[in-house]
Amino acid sequence: MFFKIVLKFSNKAPFPLEEYYFAVIVTISMRHLKLWWETFPAQSKNILDLTSYYNKKYGNFPKGSNERNFDNSFVQTFANILKPINFQKVIIVGANCGDEVGFVLNQNPYSEITAVDISDEALQKLQNTYPKVKIIHADIESYFTNEIFDLYICCRTIMSSNILEPEKIIQYALKIAKNVIFSVSCSYREGEKIIYGMYNYSKKCIDTDLPTKKSLEVPDVFSMNSRKFDTKSCTSEIFIYTK
Repeated sequence: MFFKIVLKFSNKAPFPLEEYYFAVIVTISMRHLKLWWETFPAQSKNILDLTSYYNKKYGNFPKGSNERNFDNSFVQTFANILKPINFQKVIIVGANCGDEVGFVLNQNPYSEITAVDISDEALQKLQNTYPKVKIIHADIESYFTNEIFDLYICCRTIMSSNILEPEKIIQYALKIAKNVIFSVSCSYREGEKIIYGMYNYSKKCIDTDLPTKKSLEVPDVFSMNSRKFDTKSCTSEIFIYTK
């Protein structure tokens, strides 16, 4: 099965996506992604169903072949966002196998890190790599804590198909952390190609406008809570974070 995807961009985008300002038609094989989108929409709020779903999707996820590894832009962008932040106590929500944990420890090796994810298989891989990290198996929308953190990180999770009210998650993050970093996925990797966009379940296609639209929902909540914010983008995602 093949997709024909038309990518169109304009200079009106609210984030610095200059590297994507082109129009091109890409016809590629995306059988595995289409099968996933059609078979596993993950609309359930049952934790056992969600755990099974995300174990299948991310429990054995090949970290070395995703959008973040396409070039060095994620490494540079995320490191630059972390650099000015003074933190000790960190929570990473949607931690998966621990991509962000390594960056946090590089900046502060003595960080106290809590990692939350719905995939218990991914969490076990994370703890095998980082045994001192506290892991919590939970659904992001039902997770609550009495702790206060210096830094809250939630990358490529806030707009997952099972999230019903992302604004409540953002509000809660602002309540329990001094500094908050969110990101919204903006591309898919197919071999040596990057396809810009996000799968639109209602339209059943890759929607090139959806990443920008979804990313705008985060600063709206920041503004309602009187929090200043900034944005940065890279090949894999759009970051929105407090200043």
